Amino acid sequence: MPNVTNSGPVTQAFEKYISTLGNYSDENFDSVISRDFTTPCPFPSQGPGFEGVRDITQRAAKGFPGLKWNIVEGLESPDGKYGAFRFDAVGKHDGEFLGVPASGKDVNAPGSMFMKLDDEGKICEMAIVMDNLALLTQMGAIPPPGGEHGKAE
Repeated sequence: MPNVTNSGPVTQAFEKYISTLGNYSDENFDSVISRDFTTPCPFPSQGPGFEGVRDITQRAAKGFPGLKWNIVEGLESPDGKYGAFRFDAVGKHDGEFLGVPASGKDVNAPGSMFMKLDDEGKICEMAIVMDNLALLTQMGAIPPPGGEHGKAE
C-alpha cells in the first residue's frame, strides 16, 4: 500500500487516471479528466488541453499495453482539491511511442505528478515530471549515458 497522506478524492482521481494508461477507454478517461484541462508542462509531443492529454494517454496505452504506475508516496490537501504523487511507471514497450517502434523492452521510469480537481472531482490541471531520459534509454531510442557499456570514455 502506498504511503499517501490524507488519501481522498485526489488520490482516487489519480488512481483512476493511471488505470486508463494500462487499459484505455474513452468512458474511463472522460469520467476523470475535465474538458477544461490544462497543463503547465506537457509531455513531449502532447498537444494542448483535453484533446492533447487524451491523445498522449491513448498513445501511451498503445505503446505500453498493461502499463502500471505504482504510487510510491503522495500527499493530498485537506480540502481534497490538490495532490502530489511520486510514482514508478512500469511496463513493456510493445507498441510505437513517440516515434520509437516497439522494442519489447521493459521500462521503469520514475516521476512525479501534481494535480488539481475541479468542482466535479475531475482532473482540471496536471503536471507530470518524468525521467524521460531513462524512458527513452530503456526503450532503446538512445544509447545509455557513458556509451554502450555505461562507461565514460
